[in-house]
Amino acid sequence: MAKAHVGVNAQDEGAPEPIDLDRATSVIAKAGRLMLNSGAGSWRVHDVMCRLGAIFGLKVEADVGLNSIDLSVSDGAESHTEIVNVAVPGTSTALIDEMDHMLEDSEAIGPRMGIEGLDSMLTAVEEDEPVWGPWQTIGACALACGSFAFLLGGGPIEFLCAFFGGGLGMAVNVYLGARGYNPMVAICIAVAVSCGGYLAVMYAAAAMIPGSEPKQAGYIAAILYSLPGFPLVASGLDFFKLEMRGGFERLLYALVGFVLAAGIAWLVADLFGFYPSDLGGLGLPVWGQGLVECGFAFLAGCTLAVLFGGRPSFCLISGVIGAISIGVKFILVQFGMEVEVATFLAATVIGLLAAFAGRVFTCSRLAICVPPSILLIPGLFLFRAIYFLAEGPVIDGISWFVEGMIIILFIPLGIVLARILTERKWRQL
Repeated sequence: MAKAHVGVNAQDEGAPEPIDLDRATSVIAKAGRLMLNSGAGSWRVHDVMCRLGAIFGLKVEADVGLNSIDLSVSDGAESHTEIVNVAVPGTSTALIDEMDHMLEDSEAIGPRMGIEGLDSMLTAVEEDEPVWGPWQTIGACALACGSFAFLLGGGPIEFLCAFFGGGLGMAVNVYLGARGYNPMVAICIAVAVSCGGYLAVMYAAAAMIPGSEPKQAGYIAAILYSLPGFPLVASGLDFFKLEMRGGFERLLYALVGFVLAAGIAWLVADLFGFYPSDLGGLGLPVWGQGLVECGFAFLAGCTLAVLFGGRPSFCLISGVIGAISIGVKFILVQFGMEVEVATFLAATVIGLLAAFAGRVFTCSRLAICVPPSILLIPGLFLFRAIYFLAEGPVIDGISWFVEGMIIILFIPLGIVLARILTERKWRQL
């Protein structure tokens, strides 16, 4: 993906042209729309628009939600207001990174680039082709789901089942998304297809490989792609930056996504009479199981970054961070630490490593910390919660739900703690 730059023209040699406030408002709103459509949190969208406005001496005020922006731009004498709506917020870490570079270029050039120069830069970013095509995304999803089966304690057969189910479900999701389906409807259908695909391969494996006995509960790995990690992490950052509207909307969107995915998984389980049991691992020594989980965490982190439109370098960095964080969590749990605390510390490690990698490789932190964060989400806990709430005993369902929610909320808290430790602007107003 090529970086957007604007050259210095004849306008650079003289004083900047007077600002057309109406045009400036539209261009700044365009920048906000691109950031919102890339999956960035409200505080980040707000920050980009304010910094772009400051280049031209304009004051920007904005109320940013999950899929809308109420924007007001003032030059001190008058103000213009514009409302931006994004029908379906997407995710593109490459676009977030490109916008970061564009912002740096804009601040370096200053007001002499003019509003039209800024608009040209934004258009260049908007028109860049996606890093990965749909078939590459589907293949990456299949690998991510299969790898996640090992993190849940599965083996080669569970990998194969989740690989097929996850890839098939993602193909359905891509197909429905391209035809304008409501994302909630599309993900429900895709999750059901993934569970069905997992079961089809499971039954085939059981029939063809005597004694294989693939585990039923492993199909939770086949719906890994449905877990809304981006809005979850972004909500934590928004809350800490006091972007309450955006934080609440993203958190609610994430929780609805979790419950929908777990609910569809329960419906399939109820239909086939399954029980959400543990997968049990490969029967390896502790150090062997740890190495296996770290290795497949690397693969899952890399392939999940593909789903979010990350560049190849982002994918490799995400994979390394994922392997380290899963290794940290595995060791802490082996030493008797509660899984909630271990998850919080692993998320903090993700944030710290993302801060280091972001400075070394000059890439967006959000782009490389979300994929490994998804590996910490306790999908099986929520599946069990829905199962027991529906089938009984209800007290077990409540217990699993509360534990799952605590772990889910600890993930963005760990990322926020890392930001506080590594960035001065996150420690001060």
